[in-house]
Amino acid sequence: MASRRPARVPEGLRDLADGHPDPALLPGLVPPSRLSPGVRSHRSAPRLARLEEAVRD
Repeated sequence: MASRRPARVPEGLRDLADGHPDPALLPGLVPPSRLSPGVRSHRSAPRLARLEEAVRD
């Protein structure tokens, strides 16, 4: 029968199995209210005409 307790992680190692990163290692985020309107959508990014033409063909 499998144990429901997480395995002990030896000192000096990090347990990455749960998928939750250490918040101290994440970059600081800007609140959405402080972002410019263009940053909120991937569609508003600068477009490359040559790339768009290649996609249409």
